[in-house]
Amino acid sequence: PYKLEKESKYKIAQNCLSDLDNETQKSVLTLFSEGLKYDEIASRLDIPVGTVKSSLLRARTKVADALGKG
Repeated sequence: PYKLEKESKYKIAQNCLSDLDNETQKSVLTLFSEGLKYDEIASRLDIPVGTVKSSLLRARTKVADALGKG
């Protein structure tokens, strides 16, 4: 049961990521999940660190809501 629940939540998170309407949010969340730090993400995407932080917050909130944790 635990494995099934974990896989189900993973699928929901993946679907939510693909449904993010903002490409910046999608890119920031993806890079963050790969282990990059805020300044590294900002540099790679050529955006301010503040934009990285706000985009990550919005994206994580959407994923958490989809998983029922928001």
